[in-house]
Amino acid sequence: MLPQRPLKLLCGALLALPSLWVHGGQAPAMVDLPPTETVQALILARPEVRAASAGLRADQAAGERLRASPHETTVRLQTQTRHSAEPGSAAPSQRYTEAQVALERTLRLPAKARQDDQVAQTTEALADVRKADAIHEASRALLRAWFDWQRDRALLALWHQQLEAQQALLDMAERRVRAGDAARTELLAQQAVWSQLETERQAAQTQEALSQARLNLHYPGLSAQAPPLSRPQASDLPVRPASEVIEALTNVSHERQVAERMADLAQAEAAKLDLGRQIDPTVGLYAARERGGAERVLGVSLSLPWGGAGREAAAKQGWAQALQAQESARSVSLAVRAQSEQAWLEAQGSLLRWQGLEASSQRLDELLQKMVKGWQLGEYGHGDVLQARRQHLDALKAAVAARADARHAACRLWLDLHEIWDFDDATPETVPAP
Repeated sequence: MLPQRPLKLLCGALLALPSLWVHGGQAPAMVDLPPTETVQALILARPEVRAASAGLRADQAAGERLRASPHETTVRLQTQTRHSAEPGSAAPSQRYTEAQVALERTLRLPAKARQDDQVAQTTEALADVRKADAIHEASRALLRAWFDWQRDRALLALWHQQLEAQQALLDMAERRVRAGDAARTELLAQQAVWSQLETERQAAQTQEALSQARLNLHYPGLSAQAPPLSRPQASDLPVRPASEVIEALTNVSHERQVAERMADLAQAEAAKLDLGRQIDPTVGLYAARERGGAERVLGVSLSLPWGGAGREAAAKQGWAQALQAQESARSVSLAVRAQSEQAWLEAQGSLLRWQGLEASSQRLDELLQKMVKGWQLGEYGHGDVLQARRQHLDALKAAVAARADARHAACRLWLDLHEIWDFDDATPETVPAP
């Protein structure tokens, strides 16, 4: 583990390290990724993406409902029987059938209508960002699963190669034993190494099969289009200064955009609650037929609800929640910037780590070849060869894993910059499921 101060110095150096100006800010060709059309179809078929798309349609319908006004026209019908008798008269009372019909409608004030439209627009914008975020997160998951499988695939190929190399050493040990130049223990040691390598190859084969099965379970047929894992290069990373990359990652972050849209929505709803203190009048038109039709009535009604302390308290609550959402958005923005810096450092650091491990494995390979030749000539002992062989194998395994990590980090950076697999505006309806 690195000491604290050298680690801080390394992070500072990586942040200050500008890349070479080669690609002009655009992503290089990603030849070890599956075709974009296939990825897009698979991502848009994911249930979480379809759920977010349905949520967008639901919020669009909610926006239409808000724009249409919460008030509806009310039709009121009333009928009654009137008995009329003169006081002190012996004449029987008169009986009349009477009826009344009324038409009433609560009128939304123009300011409230405009604010409802603002709430609807903000709700739809939030749902749109959430759908884009679901697509982006699904793309991230696919990218991770893809490079997990590519790593296990490369490790399996490594063990096949090393078994062939070990077979050559085993044959060499057999010749030396037959010629009387070595003890039989050397042959037994090489056979033990071969068995160990075969065991590790079988474990790698199982792991590769599991990774492929998981990949095909969530993304059917994706492993059928499998280009080999590329060698990482400095030009794989964005060709802009670190500060520009971090700023761009922060600006296009869906997490930050969702938090900001939620703050906008809280602000719009608080303004709506504040306007709710104003009274919406209810206007009515009614007609009545009284005394069996002898009297006819036509009139207009107006009713005004009397706002109380509840509306005032609701407005205060809305503004407090809006302030809370704004502060939460600021907190999310800071966290996203920290994550962007971390992503940039990881991409740079993973490239440097792979370069170091690749160089180390090459030097150990050269050392192993020299020691094998020296072993044949009697200059080195068999134990020295076995130790060099194990060091070389460890370096190769680490280099292969670092290679996959470096490629994933670079592709993840371009994905988060929306330079590859940028189909956030697509919907499951526009691209058929595979």
